[in-house]
Amino acid sequence: RAGKPGCHRALGGLAPTAFGANSVTSALGTSVRRDPDAADRTYHEWPEQPLKTGTFYFARKRNFLLCLDRQMQSMPQHFTSWEAIYLTLRAAFPDAQYHTGAALGGFQNMSETVCLDITGHGQITADLLICADGAQSETRRRLLPQVQAHYAGYIAWRGTVDEALAPPDLVAFFDDTFTFSEARSGGHILVYFIPGAKADTSEGHRQLNWVWYVHATNDELKQLLTDRQGVLHHNSLPLGGATEQTIETLRASARREVHPRMAELIEATEQPFIQKIVDI
Repeated sequence: RAGKPGCHRALGGLAPTAFGANSVTSALGTSVRRDPDAADRTYHEWPEQPLKTGTFYFARKRNFLLCLDRQMQSMPQHFTSWEAIYLTLRAAFPDAQYHTGAALGGFQNMSETVCLDITGHGQITADLLICADGAQSETRRRLLPQVQAHYAGYIAWRGTVDEALAPPDLVAFFDDTFTFSEARSGGHILVYFIPGAKADTSEGHRQLNWVWYVHATNDELKQLLTDRQGVLHHNSLPLGGATEQTIETLRASARREVHPRMAELIEATEQPFIQKIVDI
């Protein structure tokens, strides 16, 4: 049946083969066809290319920064990135069953199946349709028109710095930790390493990733989401879109609000970007 859509575009189409199901994946959803032998298979029987341990970066400690002080707590954790997860799972999914750019034109629930209209591929009949077409899901609006996203009152400033380009003392400070810091005026910032390009977790090839949750009024939000060309965006400002004035304001706020090491990392980030946080 057609079910509720999720929030990750590609992952919905990458898992079904682990359960032995026959599936066809487009950029906007997955249709799973009944496999008579699926009941005899188990989850751990993954295809020939299993998850690589390099998909995740391992850290042993949590690091709490309090103004100029710090507190360490032993807490092993694993970190990864969207790219690392996607590349790993995508490598395990057959090319013949994965169709990029194939939009879901429509669907209709039948008595025991769902009929899909895939642009460029015609109609497909399946037992299950998984719609994972993102936070602005067209399918969710069709299935659940009463569900609306509401601005939660704060944004996430985000950024990454390549390990090779970061000052060595900054890398050493954040290495092997998941670091938190509360801002003086509210909100908090997180810093942790993630795999670098092509899911590389080796030293020198990782990325320092940070997220800072900041309160913003509706008027401030409009200014923050206005890009360098004066275009107002609805939900996020992509990489390279933030104005120089907005970025300088961010860096000045970091020098006042968060631990000096956090401020240094933000200063080293060439192109921070913004996500609006919403409640659904």
